[in-house]
Amino acid sequence: MFAQSTFSIEDAASLGAMAAVVAHPDDESIGCGALLARARRADVVVVTHGASSSPEFLKKVGAPTMDGHAARRWGELRDALASAEIDPALASCLNVEDGGVWRAAEAVVSSLASMFEERRLRLVLTHAFEGGHSDHDGVAYCVHRAALALGERAPTIVEMPFYNLGPSGPQFQTFCDGPEGTTIALEAREVALKRAMYAAYRSQERVLRRVSPEFERYRIVAPTAFCVAPNGGRLKYDRADPRYALPDWMRTGRLAA
Repeated sequence: MFAQSTFSIEDAASLGAMAAVVAHPDDESIGCGALLARARRADVVVVTHGASSSPEFLKKVGAPTMDGHAARRWGELRDALASAEIDPALASCLNVEDGGVWRAAEAVVSSLASMFEERRLRLVLTHAFEGGHSDHDGVAYCVHRAALALGERAPTIVEMPFYNLGPSGPQFQTFCDGPEGTTIALEAREVALKRAMYAAYRSQERVLRRVSPEFERYRIVAPTAFCVAPNGGRLKYDRADPRYALPDWMRTGRLAA
């Protein structure tokens, strides 16, 4: 394993078998689009299909059904990968409902552990545990749990920041705690490539305009069994909403049974 919290493109290349495990279609482009384009053959595992079952939300986005919205999001992901000359066939989805990762956590952990071992992955890129989105935090938890289950056969985990609540409000693409890791300033060609990936996500334009395509930030971390809420309990999502809340055992600081 490389020195904790440091990371480079060369590290990824030397490790070989690599995957990005993210919560939603578009997270792969935001977090590591340029690195995926450099790697060419990295797997992309999306845990949710990105579509809510809420009739109000579906009406808001102009989708008649959840399945229709999921198909739209998946089509955008394939277009985004293709725009970066990444084979869309490298992408797979665990089909968890948007907002439902914590409820499906045990099944997700089992699927990821099996995949890590079957594909003999050496490196996994995933979300930082940061309190920005419940699905992001749930995926981070599941990746770490899957790695812990494999012991010495576990891949190196590299985390990526998306957004969290800082002292003065929301902050993007910066870690909420610990070292800042490695910031990779992208070349002009790669910035253009990421902009093309963002443009493929027509349904996510409002979200994507808030994140920069000019750099990517990474930090190597050791597999961890999370047992307390992230970011000192400052969560951007509503803990009172049972659809998105952290599990009670984590929110209250008690270990899982």
